[in-house]
Amino acid sequence: TLLVVSCPCVFGIAIPFAEAMAMKRAQESGLLIREPTFFDRLLAARSAFLDKTGTLTTGKMTVASADFVATHSDQRSRWLNLIAWMEKDDAHPVARALCEYAEQIGSLKTGFAVASTRLISGGRELSLDGVRYSVHPLATSSNLLEVEFTANDERIARFCFQDQMRDGAKELVSTLRHQDLTVIVLSGDQPAPVAATLKDVGLEKESGVASLLPNEKALRIARCQTPSLMIGDGANDAEALQAATASIAVRGEFAQCLEAADAVLLATSLHPVAGIFAIAKRLRLALVLSLIFATSFNLVSAVLAITGLMSPLVAATLMPISSLIVTLISIFCLKGVKA
Repeated sequence: TLLVVSCPCVFGIAIPFAEAMAMKRAQESGLLIREPTFFDRLLAARSAFLDKTGTLTTGKMTVASADFVATHSDQRSRWLNLIAWMEKDDAHPVARALCEYAEQIGSLKTGFAVASTRLISGGRELSLDGVRYSVHPLATSSNLLEVEFTANDERIARFCFQDQMRDGAKELVSTLRHQDLTVIVLSGDQPAPVAATLKDVGLEKESGVASLLPNEKALRIARCQTPSLMIGDGANDAEALQAATASIAVRGEFAQCLEAADAVLLATSLHPVAGIFAIAKRLRLALVLSLIFATSFNLVSAVLAITGLMSPLVAATLMPISSLIVTLISIFCLKGVKA
């Protein structure tokens, strides 16, 4: 009788079923979870690190203006070809915008007979025919992101870029703060556009760190003394995503995002990211209630079986009923919840 009535249903049924339901609810809302342990790590996080370009903003950069120095304006197509070649392998939105702008202006060359470009702080440089060319961000007081193209440190052109806030960005920051997380924005952009974004999402100026390379973002997260959540670009922020306790990729190639992060945003809005905390909390509630019920049920049943007050027939009847109850607990807790 004791062997019949004893039921490890909470481990064999309740936990896998609740986790599967939570992952399904998240996917229906636009967030693909790689493994269910993500929910526990999400709720354990005490610090949240956010990328700016492509995460809090749409990342769909466009060139608002391109100002060439007068002495170089007649070679505009040549310079744009060179810039596009320098940035062709970079997945950053600014690099993509420069390549698209160059393609709109004129036909692009397939390449240049030079060594590969070298990554510098916030940009790239290469040497061609004894001249050192560089594409790098400008430190200005403008809220627009500005990039400079130089030859041997002499300005050839300056580009200004426009970007828009992503839907749900302000709500996401509000949710993170409501969860008592310390929110920090990590960006490779210059301080002025970073400060403008911080203001738009309701964060103080001290909550942002500008002019960071991808490996510097990862280093800051690794040095964090508390469990951390990283929300960023699946391509450019792969190292930072892997350094965090829990991570969510909001853009980039799907396979690349799935490899770097614990969860991948399938929607364009950040609302599913803000709502994932509700699903994680409901999942935890379902597991706790199932554990309490299963423990209580097994203790009472064991006592009744040992004392001979429960027949084998009653035990055989109660075992599937207990399994049904823990399943209903999961359904009840996760019913209707969405990210």
